[in-house]
Amino acid sequence: MILVGLTGGIGSGKTTVLGCFRGLGAETSDADEEVHRLYEPGTDVYRAVLARWGTGILRADGSVNRAAVAEIVFRGGTELEWLSELVHPPIRQAILERAAVPMLRLFVCALPLLYETHWDRMTCRNVAVWCDPQTQARRLRRRGWDEEQVRSRASRQMTMDEKLQRADFGIINTGSMELLRQQCRRVYEELCRQYGAGGASGHPDAGSRPEHEQGN
Repeated sequence: MILVGLTGGIGSGKTTVLGCFRGLGAETSDADEEVHRLYEPGTDVYRAVLARWGTGILRADGSVNRAAVAEIVFRGGTELEWLSELVHPPIRQAILERAAVPMLRLFVCALPLLYETHWDRMTCRNVAVWCDPQTQARRLRRRGWDEEQVRSRASRQMTMDEKLQRADFGIINTGSMELLRQQCRRVYEELCRQYGAGGASGHPDAGSRPEHEQGN
């Protein structure tokens, strides 16, 4: 199992970097996408959050409004811990099952809380995406976040500086899209060299987005 963890702060550019790795030939997964699947109507997680927080967290079509959930769990108290205990075990199982399938390619998984939830005990190598606080705030404002939302989310996570220090590889996402692609290629090729996985393939631009949309 060649499982590489990809982490970073909110707005650092994890989604864009994951797309670059996918374009280079890696198998990829995103823990946030796994959460989306867990929230689908009829699932155990859907029933549990509805029982705890009521219909106020639902959209008109009956699906879970993740923004409403975030408003609750980042308000403080123990709600975030409760939700984490609910969703992390099935997410972990789904990702490890995928990673256990024999493959010659690297498997890179975006894990925003990689260190906070001790995923680093199960990964072979870890990559951290970093940007400065001003760039982070600018990207999140473009999403419509206010300063209080930024502070409340950031306060529940390890800082980007800490993640960068702990990671095996760092990617600095404050420049051009081309510079970001170059960093991703260097990291990818080094990981392939270390683990004997397939070398860089595919088009380096695959999965990437315009520079002004790098902040996920």
